[in-house]
Amino acid sequence: MNSPWLPFIYQYGIFTIFFAVTTLIAIKKDVISLSHPTDRRIVIEIIAGFLFFIILHASMILLAGV
Repeated sequence: MNSPWLPFIYQYGIFTIFFAVTTLIAIKKDVISLSHPTDRRIVIEIIAGFLFFIILHASMILLAGV
């Protein structure tokens, strides 16, 4: 019984950790300034895009009937 949810959790889990760590490093090194409106908007757009792909991928798995 191969579940499509295990690779899903692994893929998005690893990327979430990677994204969080790199974003925190960028904020700590002042590469990204959340007080600057453009930087804040870019970070929000990246997070929204990531969440969109998570929802899209999960809905495809659900619609496949697995």
